[in-house]
Amino acid sequence: MAGSKAVYSKWVGNTLTFFTAAGLEIFSIDGPNRTLSVPAGSSVSGAGAVSGVPADGVTLASTTDMHVKDGGVGAAKLAVMAAGDLTPGAMVAYVFDVADHATQNVDEVLALGINVTDVVVIANSTNGSNANTVRLANGAGTNYITDAISTNGKSAGDVVAAASISPTYWAITAGSTLRIVQTRAGGAHAFRVIVKGFLS
Repeated sequence: MAGSKAVYSKWVGNTLTFFTAAGLEIFSIDGPNRTLSVPAGSSVSGAGAVSGVPADGVTLASTTDMHVKDGGVGAAKLAVMAAGDLTPGAMVAYVFDVADHATQNVDEVLALGINVTDVVVIANSTNGSNANTVRLANGAGTNYITDAISTNGKSAGDVVAAASISPTYWAITAGSTLRIVQTRAGGAHAFRVIVKGFLS
């Protein structure tokens, strides 16, 4: 830390570098590029030691440590959480872009289990006065998680949140299907749906 007798740090652009009191670099962190760099002469040890540096991120050895990886995460690397749990768990979001289409169901198999806490729809087209809606279901049936979220009168970029989330169906287990019910009464109906919740 800055001001410490044993080690100090310095920001250069978006990179934070740690040095010994003698000015030797220990390691650096490049935030935007999610890169941890350890120079020659330094070493990494202990349960959380870096075990490899793949092209898409940094993987740490211990399952209790953070795992950063494009295109997915290891479930064991993120803490799950239950209602009333006093140990913090991981909050996550699933994001789906749905193109304009006649009424249809879009089924997505979730890699990780989630307890849904919030659902937001962002219009990606101007809907006019058409009674178009988006609704989420737990599974490929009619176990609806949300109400029918209306995009009636919405323009591209407008945001609409679910008015209700069902306590009966808000828990989706890993490997289960999240159904996006796209109902188009007329006009254009393209949108992005963001499903937020905690791992369970």
